[in-house]
Amino acid sequence: MPRRKVTKKKDTENDQKNEKLEALLKQFDMEVDRRVYEMHRATEQTCAHIDGMFKLARLKIPSAFRSELFENIKKDDEQEMAKATDTLSAVDAILDEAERTVRQRKPAARGRGTGRATRAASSAAPPSALVTPLQPLRPLHASTPAVTPKFDPLTVQRQAPSTIRRHRPREVLMSLKGSPVMADTAGGAEPVAETKQIVQQAVELLRQEEDLDEETRQLMASLRDQLNDLTASVNKPI
Repeated sequence: MPRRKVTKKKDTENDQKNEKLEALLKQFDMEVDRRVYEMHRATEQTCAHIDGMFKLARLKIPSAFRSELFENIKKDDEQEMAKATDTLSAVDAILDEAERTVRQRKPAARGRGTGRATRAASSAAPPSALVTPLQPLRPLHASTPAVTPKFDPLTVQRQAPSTIRRHRPREVLMSLKGSPVMADTAGGAEPVAETKQIVQQAVELLRQEEDLDEETRQLMASLRDQLNDLTASVNKPI
């Protein structure tokens, strides 16, 4: 058999890979050493800081308390805790006994409220006045009764004359339905008499004037005649 050819290319590639691997491992070891050194240094600094804080806190403690043993301090704390526990248990027992002896009050009966009724409250109340055998439920369309009360058109005439408002000049009093309201004759006589008296006084004042012409005097006479006719119609002659 012929001999194989030996090439150096493959050997050189393996050597390069090994060199790179060794360099990577060395770099990794160096990084680990650096991290470990920094960790130890940070630990030492932390311990030194803790020691300094402990010494400073110890200097703030009084010397009498500093000289005592830890066992004595622990015993004192246990005694104080026991006293506090006994006090709390005694307070709880007193409170339990007081709750048993105190009689519970009955709820007081609430009377009718004096508050002002609102529209919502009045609408929510049951319609007791409108409930009948033929109409057991309240109508849904309106809150007014089904029957409208009658209106007396003679109410204005039956009132006392003092309560009737006198109409103004050129004013006609009308009722709710549009018809004119006629005042009572007994109540209408007084305004006519007062009007007559006022006009007569005005006529007498005009008579005293000397410079009146004949036409004015005739108008005054006709006005007096009209007043006589008006008073005669209400059974009050001159």
